Amino acid sequence: MAQDMPDVAIYNYNDSTHADASNFVEQGLIKRLPDDWKTRWPNVANVYEKTTLGPMLEELYDGVFFIPRARFFYNLLGDPLANHWSMWMRADWIEAVGYEVRNYYTIPEVMEIAKLIKEQDPGNIGSALIPLTMTPENSARFFLEANSTYWNTFY
Repeated sequence: MAQDMPDVAIYNYNDSTHADASNFVEQGLIKRLPDDWKTRWPNVANVYEKTTLGPMLEELYDGVFFIPRARFFYNLLGDPLANHWSMWMRADWIEAVGYEVRNYYTIPEVMEIAKLIKEQDPGNIGSALIPLTMTPENSARFFLEANSTYWNTFY
């Protein structure tokens, strides 16, 4: 729409921008990746194949025009991702339940640590201890959005 586009652009492809993306492809405003791109850039292809959106768009547009950023429940290829969620946990409690203090954990590790904190109660808080808490919208983002391209269509 600015009459010029860079060679590579970040495009927020979602349900509200799909029509524009389709128009860009149909008008030839976005260049199709070469047929051999997956062999030329195997690590990008590896992440691409793990996404649900990428192969669907490839089929829809009969070629690859978009490479979705992968977001995963587990830390797969594509990390580090700028949109990983941050949380804070007490290092002394992590150590108290026998876990190593690190800068990152997978969601299953976070759940295991929370379970151990609840069971062992390293702060001697008793029945009022809530080892993991977040608002409902952050729960959806932490557990659903991080694991699914279609996270907001589950309803």
